[in-house]
Amino acid sequence: MSSLEQVISLLSNLQTQMQVAQSDLQRDINSLHQDIAILGKDVTSLRCDLDQKTNSLHQDIAILGQDVGRDVSSIQQDVKALQENVASLPPHDPTLKQAMVHNLDKLSHQFGGLVVDFQRLADSIHSNFDSWARVAHSRVIDKVLEIQRPRLKAIENQLHKNLCTCLHDNSPTSIPEATAQHSSRPGLCILTSDEAESEDASSNASSTSSEGTNSPLSIETASSGGYGTFGSHGACHEL
Repeated sequence: MSSLEQVISLLSNLQTQMQVAQSDLQRDINSLHQDIAILGKDVTSLRCDLDQKTNSLHQDIAILGQDVGRDVSSIQQDVKALQENVASLPPHDPTLKQAMVHNLDKLSHQFGGLVVDFQRLADSIHSNFDSWARVAHSRVIDKVLEIQRPRLKAIENQLHKNLCTCLHDNSPTSIPEATAQHSSRPGLCILTSDEAESEDASSNASSTSSEGTNSPLSIETASSGGYGTFGSHGACHEL
């Protein structure tokens, strides 16, 4: 294939791709126009709804204003009539005094009821907080125990292992019965029978030597004739 044919084929492919791209672009433009039309309808509908709600709100405000105006006028008339009634009463009229006392009593009673309500509310809050604190404390303890349980179990196993190792190293089969009864205490190192006898022998020897040295019988006297001391025999005899 010559170079001219390659160029023609390339141009044909490029033209085909441009046609496909143009077709896709036209389709996208048409879809965009449809979306714009739908959006315009939605905007128009929303604008109509907003206008209706605005008109309804204005009407409600107007009606509320009329109601408030009537209420204000009625209150003003009541206040004016009350002022006229108060002005028409003598300065020391008992009726006015009784009315004031009655109003004060009523106000005091209402205030007392308010205090009682506040007291009940405080008691309820305190009770609820107390119960909540107990529940929270219990949950915290349970959570701590749940977290620390593996560690406590590991410590228990380690102590048991150390105790078993100590008992095994000290030959528990040769421990006397009286000593074996106390070997269940953790951390107690038990001496064997040979070690115990050696320990007792050395202890007795040291005590015998000490007592013999300090005993009056160990002192040489003139009557002994220089034939030695009686310390050892005397100490053994004393024991």
